Amino acid sequence: MRRKTEFLVQMQNLLQERVTVLGVTNVPWKLDPALRRRFEKRIYVPLPDKNERQGLIKAMLPNQLNSVITEDDLIELSEMTEGLSIFFYLI
Repeated sequence: MRRKTEFLVQMQNLLQERVTVLGVTNVPWKLDPALRRRFEKRIYVPLPDKNERQGLIKAMLPNQLNSVITEDDLIELSEMTEGLSIFFYLI
């Protein structure tokens, strides 16, 4: 509790000094309401859909040494990664 209180005090000090603070979370509903109130703007970025995930995976492939993944593999990967934001590296 003491750490949270100190964090909120420091956040308030930063905001008074016109410092831009960017916070990112994938579970905004778990954030403390007092912390959420300190952020002036909220931007919601939804998870990518199946086609977007497929495009993201395809975009990462040219950087890989072994990129012998077929179109069917891409479709399967995009289905397997439902609910993920694709912030990982294919090895």
